[in-house]
Order: sequence, then C-alpha cells, then structure tokens
Amino acid sequence: MREEQTMGNLAAEIDPMAGTLVEWRRDFHRHPELAFEEERTSAVIRAFLESLGIEVRTCGRTGLRGVLRGGRPGRTVALRADMDALPVAE
Repeated sequence: MREEQTMGNLAAEIDPMAGTLVEWRRDFHRHPELAFEEERTSAVIRAFLESLGIEVRTCGRTGLRGVLRGGRPGRTVALRADMDALPVAE
C-alpha cells in the first residue's frame, strides 16, 4: 500500500472523531494536573482504551500503556504523549 493511501485511510478513520478529540482537549485543559498527579486524566484515557478492547498497563504512578497486538509478525509502532499540565499563568 502506498504512503498516500495509508494516510488517506488514517484520515478517514480519524475525521469522524475530530469533535470528540476537541472535547477531550478542552476537558483536559479545564482540569489540569501536574506531573505524577494525573489521576483524572489517566482514568479518562484508561476508560477509553478499555472501551476499545485495548489492554492497558500502568507504568509509574499515573502512566499508561495501551498494548495492541497485531496478527502478523514484524515491526511495532509506538506512540507516546505527555498528559501533565505545566504550572504557568496565562
């Protein structure tokens, strides 16, 4: 499959979720949590991953890993994101 096809397929899957993703971002910004205190944020993300049938493992105090197992051998892709807030005045 060509890269353009793959990106097109990915966009087609993500586009219907755009509204939900924007709402999550707004919700997380309304409830900021500093590093190692992201209890609420972690719970929201865990619930979503589990609703998709994704195995969730904890790492550290509030970190999460969603584990997807493919049906074929080969390379693995990892995505990483921070979920803590920074203590800044706006």
